[in-house]
Amino acid sequence: MWIRFCISLLLSGLVHQVKCIDRPYSDMYLPDGTNGFVCGINYFTIEYARQVANVIVDTIFFENHFQKYPKIFEDTHLFNVKSDILLSWP
Repeated sequence: MWIRFCISLLLSGLVHQVKCIDRPYSDMYLPDGTNGFVCGINYFTIEYARQVANVIVDTIFFENHFQKYPKIFEDTHLFNVKSDILLSWP
């Protein structure tokens, strides 16, 4: 019984992986066949939107915030939360 359950779980996981392997994470919530976006009179291709989204994610999560902002308050010592960042502008 357990062997059948494990095999069916493995097969369903493989089917799910094969169906979703070619779709980027940013396109998960887009309807099928979306080639771009129209904003006013401007047309943005889906590749341009993906490129801008990758730049934004890299800028937010992988750059050094100490060089961009005048003051950064870290609550990691007080509350042991490493994902929340509080920034202050002059």
